[in-house]
Amino acid sequence: MMPHPNQTLADERTVLTAEADLIGRARARDEGAIRAIIKANNQRLYRLARGILRDDAEAEDVVQETYIRLFTHLEDFRGDSSLTTWLSRIAINEALGRLRKRRATTVVDVEAQLSAQIIPFPQSSDINDPEKTMASVRSSVSSSARSMSCRIHSGWCSSRGSWKA
Repeated sequence: MMPHPNQTLADERTVLTAEADLIGRARARDEGAIRAIIKANNQRLYRLARGILRDDAEAEDVVQETYIRLFTHLEDFRGDSSLTTWLSRIAINEALGRLRKRRATTVVDVEAQLSAQIIPFPQSSDINDPEKTMASVRSSVSSSARSMSCRIHSGWCSSRGSWKA
């Protein structure tokens, strides 16, 4: 059996009145009201934060930060939405902010990346002489190619630079 529409409206008014009373008492620093707000929202806020962060400890930190923000800004609550919706939004924003910070502080080992990409240039006794530098490069490339060929062709002699007779 469906409830009468007037009954549903009356139930909503009762909930809103009870919530407004709870908020008023919390603004007056009533310990019982503060406990009631925490008890009513704790599990929901934790699940929201845990779903975003995938980290139990950090989700607990988000819930604590949410309550700190609630009780330091409770005077700013206008009642445009329910207190639960407002708290949920605070928790979601805090969790997303932590997720952004976590991504932004990813440490990149630049030294390791650069050393993996840099090919050492052969040192020459006279850096200012491009001909000597290029001759050294050609020699290094040739010896590298010969050593690679030894692995491919069993008849190649790297010391002579020719095929074995």
